[in-house]
Amino acid sequence: MKPFRVISLLMLVLAASVSSCIYDFNPDLSGEDGYLVIEGDIALGEVSSFRIHLSSRLDTWQSERVDIHRFVVEASDGSIYEGMGHSEYYSVDMREADPSLQYRIVLNAVLPSDYGAGEVRPRRYVSSWSSLVEPAAIDSLSYSINERGTEMAIRVSTHSPERLGFYRWTAEETWEYRSDCYAFYYFMPAGTRYKDGVVSKDTVAAFENGENIYYCWTSDSRSQLMTGSTEALTEDRLVNYQIYTLANTDWRVSYVYGVEVRQTRISEEAFRYWEALKRNTTDVGGLFSPEPSELRGNIVNESDEKEMVLGYVSVVKPVTKRLFVDDRINRFYREKWEPVPEPFVPARSDWGKLYKQGFVPTTFHDPEAFGSNIPEVIFGVNDEYYWRPVRCVDCRLKGGTKNKPEWWPTPEI
Repeated sequence: MKPFRVISLLMLVLAASVSSCIYDFNPDLSGEDGYLVIEGDIALGEVSSFRIHLSSRLDTWQSERVDIHRFVVEASDGSIYEGMGHSEYYSVDMREADPSLQYRIVLNAVLPSDYGAGEVRPRRYVSSWSSLVEPAAIDSLSYSINERGTEMAIRVSTHSPERLGFYRWTAEETWEYRSDCYAFYYFMPAGTRYKDGVVSKDTVAAFENGENIYYCWTSDSRSQLMTGSTEALTEDRLVNYQIYTLANTDWRVSYVYGVEVRQTRISEEAFRYWEALKRNTTDVGGLFSPEPSELRGNIVNESDEKEMVLGYVSVVKPVTKRLFVDDRINRFYREKWEPVPEPFVPARSDWGKLYKQGFVPTTFHDPEAFGSNIPEVIFGVNDEYYWRPVRCVDCRLKGGTKNKPEWWPTPEI
């Protein structure tokens, strides 16, 4: 038996909480809650991420959590890959795992319902032994817009030498967006530190060195289940297969849209599970409509196999591909337009009061008077600035940040 492989990299814990492998799933259990949910796959060649939590009804706030005593991945040759984590997120380093072996997860956990009944012993949950399903490369990732211009479809092309293939996709979306108005200036109340000194009175200064609050970026993991198969085809090949769509009113496509698609080739049993879950979560009757038994994955409580456990753990080798959409996006996007308030020029004596009320300076009232000096910092020369509500000016108020991804395709802004 090989020795235990103990992961001592603290950074893996953080990786588990932000990894693109995990996509939050909070099923509508139509009045049921408290079931154990295990999300994640044993991803060979990388750090695998898992989320372990309890299911909750959509009309309740679930504050209880699972107490995890141990989380490991076992290999069929006896090797043990220890998991590291905190709260409900765990990671396991599978970068050196042998793809020829079988694997399963083993979890020792105590559920909230276990307390208060004498001695508490952790339940032991295991997934079925699984082998790697050979991956298939993503040949291309593309998009198309329908004839009415109302919907954009993200499409994938892939193939393998096999006769039949089953696929699952996840997606990490990133998009660049803009505020309604561009602000060249910002407000500093008296006493604010500025460069090597402190401003003695309420002051308006210009953004410098390309700084602005006009362009922002934000990211999110797409939560919908995306699956596909080549059952109805003569070979394992998908061409321009639609995995999801975006409406032309979706703010994610307002300026530049990017997505990294993660593809795994899975077993037929795993595919049936995810298809049943996708079908039942879209039914009017809720997750347990029509047959709860269809939703049983490959994870069981060894002491009580009748216990419902949600999740299916596969052994996979993910492949990824990134797509950017910016050439036709402005013609596609249809903004849900709201009138932007007209700018106004307040007296200097009102600046502090307006700032506290949520207004900020944007441009000179009479920019032509200063020619090419705009937007240089000019103190005491002109006190007349246009002001607008900050919600129309600061892109960060929509949830994004100024942290432009290193791999983003647009020029420095």
